[in-house]
Amino acid sequence: MQWWSQSRSVSSSLEDTVFTVSPIAKGSTIADILAERNGGSLPIVEEDQTCVGLVSEFDWLRVMDEDHDLGQLDATDIVTRDIVTVMDEMPVKDVVHRRQARPLS
Repeated sequence: MQWWSQSRSVSSSLEDTVFTVSPIAKGSTIADILAERNGGSLPIVEEDQTCVGLVSEFDWLRVMDEDHDLGQLDATDIVTRDIVTVMDEMPVKDVVHRRQARPLS
């Protein structure tokens, strides 16, 4: 399937390995993982695999700008909880429409 196909699904665009951290992970650990992975975001996941939210590189930069000590913060202090989720087989074009309906704040 060509990468620009109208019918391309989310699952065909995903990475094989998703790194997650627990809600009690320290901010410094999250910063290390984001740095090792060249940015992006990390899902914050409970033991039962419930996704609490995401910590993005923007969240990390925000707490740094606010002069917080990352070693004193847990993931729950940094996490963005109001996230948009999609299903694996959803067409990418539908993801784009869902994202456009919810602008960045």
